[in-house]
Amino acid sequence: MAKIREKVSTSFYVRHVFAYQLRNIEDGTVIVYYSNPKGSQWYNKLEDAEKWLITQEEERLDNERVERPSTKWAFEGFFNVDVKVVLDRQPLVGTGPLPD
Repeated sequence: MAKIREKVSTSFYVRHVFAYQLRNIEDGTVIVYYSNPKGSQWYNKLEDAEKWLITQEEERLDNERVERPSTKWAFEGFFNVDVKVVLDRQPLVGTGPLPD
């Protein structure tokens, strides 16, 4: 969130993608499994985006919700997290000049 605060000054939405490693319980094969990207709504305030990201991280860290191709795969560990910010041209609320 610190990087977003530093670099974003317009409206935006966020994409949250993460991957984790799964191990096949029969032969020990390890694969990297990517989540489906979760996009947010458009935000005009950084505080709202921060709340959304916190919720997404809580869901990611919940091992009970790990998706697997089948029951033959067990959770091994987290691989990476990507957060992508897509910018708009509208300034954030409270950061730009007021209209005449």
